[in-house]
Amino acid sequence: MYLNPVARYLKPSLDAVIFSPSTFLVSSHPLLYPFLVPHLPNTMSFSVKHFIKPPPLDFEPNRPAAVLRELTACSDAQKAAVADLQAQFSLSKEAGETLVDSIVSEMKQGLERDDVSMRMLPTFVTGALCASLCALLLRIRGCPGHALVGYHNANSNKQCREFFNVSGIPTGNEQGTYLALEVAGTEIRVAQLKLMGNHGQFSIHEFQYRIPDELIAGDNFSVMIDYITDCVDDFLRRVGSQDLFVYSMGVSFGFAIQQAGLRQGIILDLPQEYSYPDAIGKDVIQLLHDSIEKKGLAVKATALANGTDMERIQKVLTTLSSSSQFNSHTMYAVCTLLAQAYQAPTTTMAVLHGMGTNCAYVERLSNITKFKSDTPSSSDETIIINTEWGNFDNERSRLPLTWFDRRCDRESVNPHYQLFEKMMSAKYLGELTRLVLLYLVDSGLLFGADSSHTFNMSYTLDTTYMYVCEADDSPDLEQVRLVLETMMKIQDTTLADRQIVKKVCEIISMRSAVLVATAMASVLRLIVTDGVGIGPEGITVATSGDLLELYPGFYDRVCDTMKMLVGDLAPKITLVVVKSCRLVGSAIIAMMAEKACEDVVGL
Repeated sequence: MYLNPVARYLKPSLDAVIFSPSTFLVSSHPLLYPFLVPHLPNTMSFSVKHFIKPPPLDFEPNRPAAVLRELTACSDAQKAAVADLQAQFSLSKEAGETLVDSIVSEMKQGLERDDVSMRMLPTFVTGALCASLCALLLRIRGCPGHALVGYHNANSNKQCREFFNVSGIPTGNEQGTYLALEVAGTEIRVAQLKLMGNHGQFSIHEFQYRIPDELIAGDNFSVMIDYITDCVDDFLRRVGSQDLFVYSMGVSFGFAIQQAGLRQGIILDLPQEYSYPDAIGKDVIQLLHDSIEKKGLAVKATALANGTDMERIQKVLTTLSSSSQFNSHTMYAVCTLLAQAYQAPTTTMAVLHGMGTNCAYVERLSNITKFKSDTPSSSDETIIINTEWGNFDNERSRLPLTWFDRRCDRESVNPHYQLFEKMMSAKYLGELTRLVLLYLVDSGLLFGADSSHTFNMSYTLDTTYMYVCEADDSPDLEQVRLVLETMMKIQDTTLADRQIVKKVCEIISMRSAVLVATAMASVLRLIVTDGVGIGPEGITVATSGDLLELYPGFYDRVCDTMKMLVGDLAPKITLVVVKSCRLVGSAIIAMMAEKACEDVVGL
């Protein structure tokens, strides 16, 4: 059955919000993010709930953390148990500096060889697009308008290098209108990005659609592609389009895709929500192109900026070899960097920290010694590196793992993999908290030594519940009560129970903030000591992700830890929260792809 988008599947999430470089600068107040831009030029309220998964609780985002100073209602035994947990999950300054040394050491090893946990993957993007992207990054260093770039040849099993001269380097003054399409899970997001020039000003229209239940399974995948095209058509009708104008569109699908070219992506696997046997092996970009052409839309998909979960890719790789695959956090980190680099030329690093965690940064090509042949001699030639820092210390020899971390890892779908990510990403924080609380229940110190069927089930304590608990400043912790009694089905909790739960949430989230700040400090040290360095105007670190943007007090804790670890470098570092980074980054990639087609023959 062919369905057109209708209002009940549509969620408007942003309407013509204009961003300037100053919009993205985060002040000393940890909660003055772009979410709170004053005087929006529209009448629609800007709700961050459209940028996270629909929460089961109606919580107010960006509330400050209400730190619980004392466990006033708890017994001495309960206080002692919580103090012991706090000691287990704490990281001293000395331990943090030691961890920085370990991360930097593994990063250097990852640049030298492939058999390390932190892969340090060059973000090879096919052909001239890579040249254009690298040219933008070279501009950050004030270099001439050319770039030496590498990419993975889809038609061979070896790393290849090609060299391009590119003129017309992006300066932040480009103008044009571009589209971005993202399909993630059962949600579709379409955005129109207008580059206004004027040192990086742009405006964005964005709408979010939901794929109806009727279309998540079938025997003709083209039907769902047609629905996606209808969403693009509906979007263009709502925001308006120009006659005789063809929009370039950057596309991102949350599928396991073998990306053999800038405009080619073979579907290897679909998310678990979908059941379309005929989709496997098809070129999703060609399907989209055919659907757009059939619909008669003035749109062309110029770039696929794609990725999916590494766990799924690993399974696929047991039977299929891929020429170029990245996980979703890989491309999201790169998109975050590009989205901010358009506005701030000092951007040389980007961090994603939400459901997953990753970092992309600008590295000298000459430092990537695992490519022994064709290594450029000039130290000014650079490329974006995806660190894959979530994999740090999969050997479990240097991370400050607790018993709870080890259990969470053992019971996960990918044991002994992405240990660092499991210690600090939103996907696992709720589960870690649940395991700690169950330990206290079994010790007879919480909930009267009784639990509930819901609470005993894995991953039922969503990380968003922790948001609510940490922000609760009521005397009796009524919002914590709501989480425990309504969501977790634990009856008749005491104030002591609620204080312990709130404190444990604080302990777990604090460690997450400290660990991500430690990882950021490690990358910054590598940049300063062995990499592109920090110029007189300093360095901008682009950040994105629900934890940094929404979790009460999280950003502040990251900043405090960063200041402690980087010392005198702190005044030269600007942390910026990037809005809609995936869509903005995808649209900028579309712009660069279009420009590369104009400037480089043979793409």
